[in-house]
Amino acid sequence: MSTPHRPPKQFLSKTALKARKWTDAMIRDLLGNPDSVGSIWVPGAGTQKIFQYALARVETAEASSAFANLLKRSQKRKAAAQCAVTTKEYRLREWVESLRIAVPKLDQHTLAAQALYGTQCLDSNNITEYQARRLVNYMRHEMTDYDELLDATFGMTGTAIAKLEIRWKVLQAIAGAYPELASECERQMRPAPRRFSPY
Repeated sequence: MSTPHRPPKQFLSKTALKARKWTDAMIRDLLGNPDSVGSIWVPGAGTQKIFQYALARVETAEASSAFANLLKRSQKRKAAAQCAVTTKEYRLREWVESLRIAVPKLDQHTLAAQALYGTQCLDSNNITEYQARRLVNYMRHEMTDYDELLDATFGMTGTAIAKLEIRWKVLQAIAGAYPELASECERQMRPAPRRFSPY
């Protein structure tokens, strides 16, 4: 079965132009007003205008030195922006790597009184899963600068990865100070399959 012949496109939308490396500024400066204005119904957004530009006019503009110069400037700006992002991510990563997490060493009685509200006895040789989870969470939030360090990354480039690395560093520090909780710390280092309350 033969494929129906489709006539070549005579107009290009803004989306199609951007796929050809045009920017909004280039469209404005080199093409000006659209050659055709249509509309399309978008569920949830209603009627949206579609600006279209004559293909012949687009190709003429793309062959001009003005287009080549603007395209080169656009690519330089994008490269500079990407370099700035990479630099910010690197600096944040360096800061995270420089962190030294201190975890106070408490005796079992004091730890049970603070983390378990004094309702349970704590035997370091026989810690239940529930106790281990509560102890590690308590240490992470109340005995280290974990929450303050997370807040310090707010709005920074690369914050998602930084938060994970901070979490891992804190858990590693807890495991180092309390070897009996190492398995629970290791469990909490794994990505959680769903959101859950820290307590």
